Amino acid sequence: MYTFEEMKREHAAHDMVDYISEILITEICAYREIFSVSQRDLSKLSGVTQPLISNMENGNKTPKLQTLAKLLDALELDVEIKVIPREKNDNLEKLDQEKLKKMIELSSRIIPKTD
Repeated sequence: MYTFEEMKREHAAHDMVDYISEILITEICAYREIFSVSQRDLSKLSGVTQPLISNMENGNKTPKLQTLAKLLDALELDVEIKVIPREKNDNLEKLDQEKLKKMIELSSRIIPKTD
């Protein structure tokens, strides 16, 4: 997993959406192979053309996030996004424990915990 700071440093000149797409493509390709699903079968399951899947896996094309969502769904994969403070964060020092508890409570209401 990459931190935002790492992503920003490594891909400052690139669009963040493209970088996130690259990570998703890598994961989709890996799981497709782990699950022994051919590109043709993934195409049938997802409705995404096999040539697009091939181009995506070979790094020749970056599909839209909606297309990646179709592929993730077809492979029955979920994406988890987690926002956390950086280790060195001056804002954390300003928080008292009561405010921190409130933040945790609010975030757990917005994004239910899944186990």
